[in-house]
Amino acid sequence: MKIFVFKDGKTKGPFSKDEILADIKMGRLKSDDQICTDGKNWILIRDSGIINFQTRSLLFWKIGVISLFFVFIVGAICIALLLYFGGYFSDEEVHENITDSQDNNFSDIRDLDYFEWESHPDDSFKNGAALVISSSGKVRYQLQGNPKSDYVEIGQVLTQGTRLITEDNGEAIILFTNGTSMSVGNNANFLITSFGQKEFQSDEGLISSLNNELSPSRIKLNLDLGELVVVVKKLNKQSSFLVQSELGFAGVRGTSFAINSKSGLTSVNVISGEVDFLNSDNQSKLVGENHMIQSDGNKLSYKRDVPRSEISRIILMEKEAKNAAKDISVSKIKNYFDRLNLSFGSCDPIERERRFLISGGTDEIKSAIHKGLDWLDMMQTSDGSWGANDRDDKGNLKPSNSIAMSGMAVICFLQNCELDLATKRGLALENGVEYLSKVSISKVKSQRDSYAHPIFARAVVMAYQRMKREDIHDLAKKTISMIIDGQNENGGWAYAYGKGTVAHVDLSVTGWNLMALLEAHSIELQVDRLPDAIDRAMEYVKKCQDKNGMFA
Repeated sequence: MKIFVFKDGKTKGPFSKDEILADIKMGRLKSDDQICTDGKNWILIRDSGIINFQTRSLLFWKIGVISLFFVFIVGAICIALLLYFGGYFSDEEVHENITDSQDNNFSDIRDLDYFEWESHPDDSFKNGAALVISSSGKVRYQLQGNPKSDYVEIGQVLTQGTRLITEDNGEAIILFTNGTSMSVGNNANFLITSFGQKEFQSDEGLISSLNNELSPSRIKLNLDLGELVVVVKKLNKQSSFLVQSELGFAGVRGTSFAINSKSGLTSVNVISGEVDFLNSDNQSKLVGENHMIQSDGNKLSYKRDVPRSEISRIILMEKEAKNAAKDISVSKIKNYFDRLNLSFGSCDPIERERRFLISGGTDEIKSAIHKGLDWLDMMQTSDGSWGANDRDDKGNLKPSNSIAMSGMAVICFLQNCELDLATKRGLALENGVEYLSKVSISKVKSQRDSYAHPIFARAVVMAYQRMKREDIHDLAKKTISMIIDGQNENGGWAYAYGKGTVAHVDLSVTGWNLMALLEAHSIELQVDRLPDAIDRAMEYVKKCQDKNGMFA
């Protein structure tokens, strides 16, 4: 057994058990001195199980009183040991950095193959992402290949290849779709280099109740500057979480730690669990709980105790990350995950371009569409709705029906396949659907309601299908059922969904309601009497056509 001693701020060794016993008898070591017997953890001598220190110490003093000869023998042994280990107390053998230390043999023991794992080794690994769940001060994000950056919003999704930058007063909390949360300090700059994750099941449980990650994942971040405090759920054996800096890699398997990168120095402080650290010279070290390690590019410096001030600060950042994520459900994370991994379908970019050109599309038309969507994004209010900022033809503020306007705006974004959560338009769509999902449905009582409700219903149905929003499935069915219930006996729809021959049934109201039913039918939404309602509506529309082919 090789034993190392930490005394007077220095690590000494290795020693055998007998040598340690001899130093104890000579009073060089005390019961509250620390030793390491397994190459990882430091413990007090009295807790090590090597000897019963108090009993041996008492026996030693009794023997010392009885036999001076025994003292001479022990002294001779100690002198011999000192001569044998020549330079025991010299500065050349005492070490505080692991470059010269014999107590680790790091690189020869640890299996660090997972540092080289691919993020998407096969088709079972989909795209994972990080969600901004809290931010303060100035926090910006930059998409891959885009020299410009924009300020983040709550709900911003950071996908593979996205960079996050916090300024002097900027801080952010990130939640990864595997359940890991991370607090980002000020003046930080990091890149999500890669993030692959397997499918997982949705449920109504909270992220905070999970001990293990949601599914196997492989995350790699590149930290250029600043501090990250990471709370990693226990990882699957197929999983890895790596943070790379200029001077080394930190790899974890389920732990809480902080990594800080600044000019010429990278440090890792471990609060719980263990972190593998590998520097640029391929020196590695397993850093245990309450330990820290630093790399300056030339050597690794290992310390047993993280300073109390650092522990307090890191624990506070860790607590903030946990609190920000505590009320987020697994189903919400699943929704974001599914949105990132949609099958293209009608949004296949090649097929969309083909349809656009066949229909007479030009660059001028495409530019007009993009300008219109950017204007919609600009006009959206903070609660995700549209309509509050509408104006009349003289420029005077004239708010309009927020349900109808929000529904039409959402339809516009959906029709143009703005499904990428990492873009401003994708985030506008997400916020718009969130607003619609919270609308309190009431009975259609007015002329305006007769138009607003079917627009709202169609937007919800489209969002349910294209965005894979299982959470609005019941809402989609309810809105369509209301349209079917409101159909007039003649097959059309009237203002306020009136009934009988006296109701004001017209083709305009009928058209909006019929489009919503057709949208639901196209995705095979299961609603009672839906096919029959469509057939009756089509019969009404045919009756509205005159002999010249016009409708009125």
